[in-house]
Amino acid sequence: MTQRLFITCCLLLSLFRMPAEVRAQAYGDFTPLTAEAERAFSHLKAARGDSLHAMMTPQMQGQISPLQCSLLFMQLSTQMGRFVEHGVWKTTQQGGYDILTSRLTFSRQSVGMRLVFDAGKRIAGLFFTPLAPDKATPASTTGDTTSVFVESDTAVHNGNIRLPATYCRPHGEAPTACVVLVHGSGPNDRDETVGPNKTFRELAHRLAEAGIATLRYDKRTYVYRERTAEVSNGVMTYDTETVDDAVAALHLAASMPGVDARRVFVAGHSLGGLLVPRIARRCEVPPAGMMSLSGGPIRSFKETLLRQLHYIVGLQGGTSAEAETACARMLSSLPEGYLAHADAYDFEAECAATDTPFLLLQGGHDYQITTDDFRLWQERLAQRPFTTCLVLPHCDHLLRRSESMATPQSYTHHLPLDSEAVGLIIAFTKNPKQFQQP
Repeated sequence: MTQRLFITCCLLLSLFRMPAEVRAQAYGDFTPLTAEAERAFSHLKAARGDSLHAMMTPQMQGQISPLQCSLLFMQLSTQMGRFVEHGVWKTTQQGGYDILTSRLTFSRQSVGMRLVFDAGKRIAGLFFTPLAPDKATPASTTGDTTSVFVESDTAVHNGNIRLPATYCRPHGEAPTACVVLVHGSGPNDRDETVGPNKTFRELAHRLAEAGIATLRYDKRTYVYRERTAEVSNGVMTYDTETVDDAVAALHLAASMPGVDARRVFVAGHSLGGLLVPRIARRCEVPPAGMMSLSGGPIRSFKETLLRQLHYIVGLQGGTSAEAETACARMLSSLPEGYLAHADAYDFEAECAATDTPFLLLQGGHDYQITTDDFRLWQERLAQRPFTTCLVLPHCDHLLRRSESMATPQSYTHHLPLDSEAVGLIIAFTKNPKQFQQP
């Protein structure tokens, strides 16, 4: 799955079809339309959806609502991190349209914003495209040490796939358990950066302090971006997105110096949590235990997406019809093969096919995977041996303590991982078959 495909539906609207032949003229950084572009961006950033909508052509206004306009920048920030700055406007001409582009820099990744103006200076197209970083910034530094643990760079190899990774281990020579961290949906770096939050990095350091090693790696869709389908032989499924690489990471973890190969665990977050039984089942040597952190949805992909959009749109005072329209657009942007594989995925059968001990942690303030989902997990796992399902009432989707139900805006602020959640992970890793809630 490419990064473009994981940006929410509002960012993927094909509202303007470019002419086949492009005639580009460099106008420099200033044109009379620069002020209009700046005005549009100020409306976008301030969530003034009505004002941005009013700047659009009638055709555009029929494709996107004022509410969707208001949600755009919030969704960008949720996906790309804290906003830093935007660059100068560059102008080209294409057919009878003027096209202004600017680089929007966020803490996690930069995005190209493209505004298309017609002859009447109305917005006829609005696009956002993920861009390569200005300069390569490694997610970790080889030999990064503290008095408690040491981190070193390595890589997960899976055929022609190479994923940069970080091995974090406690000081000392005694063999230790190792937890492989598996991301949720979308392009994620090894730290699973969401805004200012680096969930996997923080969890790795907390586990190292407890004497447990971790392996975390950049996800395939993060490393290869627009080339993901190409390097995956044109096949985009849960397996090529997540499972295949996680199996390779578990194999690597078992061979790392200082790791007790009999005590290698897999911990998946969100979608990764949904897939941990499939990952465990496909390992040549089963892991010692598997953990689902804010585990992925059991309901169908469409049903889960629609429910999330109803919640998000509702926060802005929108209607059910707007949520359903946004859902349809999102689904239409995803490959049919990916959706078919997602709908065919049988979590219950995957769990039944492995006897690996299982811990599921769910936050009560998680709007993405709700306590309704959790109850379904409980029902389906009730008879499974060595299985524990726990709700942490005050945790959100990132397993941070939150005093109220999370919103997309919540993730633009940093909060530490909940200590109880970390403590449960540590306790399970130390004794998965006799785990009991502390």
